[in-house]
This record gives sequence, structure tokens and C-alpha cells, in this order.
Amino acid sequence: TPEVEQARATNYRRKDRQPLPYKHMIYRPAGAINASAEDMANYLRFHLQRGSYSGRRVLSEESMNRLEVPGTLPAVQAGVTTGYGLFNQATYNRGYEEHGHNGGVAGALATFGYIPELGLGRAVMINTSNGRALLRIRRAVDSYLMRNITPLEMPTGVSDVSLSDELQRSLPGYYMNIGQRDSDYLGMFEHYGTLRRVEADAQGLALRVPLGRGVKRWIAVSENLFRLEAEPKPTLALVRGEDGEILLQYDQMTYQRISPLRVWIPVVGFPFSFLLVLTSLLFAVVWGLRKVLGRLPNPGPWSVRLWPLLGAVALVGVFWLFFAAES
Repeated sequence: TPEVEQARATNYRRKDRQPLPYKHMIYRPAGAINASAEDMANYLRFHLQRGSYSGRRVLSEESMNRLEVPGTLPAVQAGVTTGYGLFNQATYNRGYEEHGHNGGVAGALATFGYIPELGLGRAVMINTSNGRALLRIRRAVDSYLMRNITPLEMPTGVSDVSLSDELQRSLPGYYMNIGQRDSDYLGMFEHYGTLRRVEADAQGLALRVPLGRGVKRWIAVSENLFRLEAEPKPTLALVRGEDGEILLQYDQMTYQRISPLRVWIPVVGFPFSFLLVLTSLLFAVVWGLRKVLGRLPNPGPWSVRLWPLLGAVALVGVFWLFFAAES
């Protein structure tokens, strides 16, 4: 509304610090909350007081607990008790379990988190798309909030459980996330961005990024439950699919084993196809100059030359528009 427009902070683009207009979201629950710092502080109090605010009960204790834990995934049935609840993500802060969520729109970022065990929380909002700045501010706020808190001792990276020889043989391979969050044009990027190569030994699992340095080490808690090295609770579970195959499930992702060909053919083929299309631009320069200089006496059907050129221009244009809009 005009009244809100006058009161709200102006969003700024990170790249050139130019102001950005307010964008209305068609899917409002995805992030269309316009709130002040005081609003967010009260929202923190609501969570820390377990569903109450100023002496008034809004949600039951049972409902608050349900918000904070996953409840419908097969991993929960396998024993996972922490992770992504109802838009409420569990992480660890100095060994303490923290709950909350992050968010962002064009020209604004936010982070919200609280630790029920300590009765502490923070909400940070900045009016620019500068993730590094938000991280530095959040860390500074956390350092102040927890200045008198003794960090909890985290478990070692050694497992008391030894994986069976059968699992050590059957688990390694390439895995694909079949529970993608985005099914539109971003789905392709999410698909290839979440591919993992799984390795297994007696101590647990390692999930590596193909052609990358990223690796996460998971320590076995039981034959089907695993925890990250620096976390006390298991967040990854081995579950069975409809046809009996083993799936890896953690956070919002469910990984299914796939053939290496499904990994490497697209990884190699997509860049090659893209470069092949771009050769139409180089070819157009050659035949264009020959046409201007009168050295193309028999060009043949022009459609054979023009359609590949238009396809290459359209492809480059789409990518340019996409990344220009994101920046």
C-alpha cells in the first residue's frame, strides 16, 4: 500500500548499489512478509516462549515441536529427529541446536534463528543482495549474544559402529537428487548442482561433488543412520524405495543411485552442444563477409544459414537475459 511504501526501506542492487523497486510476489507465503525489526524481535519471542506471546497462547507446545522437526519423510521413520521441519531448518551453533530460516528477494536478505535451549535468538535483515555482508553481521551478532556461553563439546569423527561389508560394496557410486525443490527452468541447474559421488568405508560415507572439491563426511551411527562429522545427531538415513533399492535421504533431498553415463553424457554433451550452436555465429561472420564482398555466388537456400544463426542468437539472448535479471 502507499502507506507501507513510504515506511519501508529501499532495496539496493549489490553490483552497482542502485535502488530497486518493490516486487509483489504471486506466491505470497514464499517470502512476502514486510516486517520491521521490532516485528521480527516479537516473532523471536513467540518462538522462544514456545508459542506464547505477552502471556497469550497462540500455538500449543505440541504444534511448536512439530514446526521444528521433519515428520513425513521415510528418514524420520528410520530414526532421524532433526532437519527441515515445516519451513524451519535445524542447524548447529557452537554445538547447540538452532532453528530458523533464511530468505532473500531482489535487493534484500534476511536470516532468522533461535536456540530454545539457551533462550537466545536473532533476526538480521539487510537491504542489499550482499550475502557476505549478511554473514559477517550475523556472526558479529552471534558473538555478542553468546559471549558468555560455553560451546558444547562436539563428538569426534570416529564411529563406534562398523558398516557391513555388503553396504561398503553396494553403496559407492553416483547419486541424483530425485526430490528437487524447483521443477521449472531452475530444475536443470539444481539437478546437476546436487549430483554426488558416494564413497563408503567401515566408518561411514563421503559425499563428493563430481569435478569439484566439495566433500561431506558422514559418520555411521547405525547401519542406516549417519551424522555429519561436526554434528551430534544423525541427519542422513538409508531408506528403501518402492522397488527395494537403497535411497539416501537427508535434509530436503532424496538421492537415488544412477548410472555414470547419466552423469557424464550430459556434463560433457551440454557444453559441447552449446559450443556447436555458437559456431553458427562464427560461420555467419564468414559467409556474411563473403556475401558483402561478392564472393558467395551460389549461397543456396538462405534458411539453411539463417535458422542456425537465429537459434544461436536466441540461445545467447536467453542466457544473457537470465543472468542480467538475476544480477
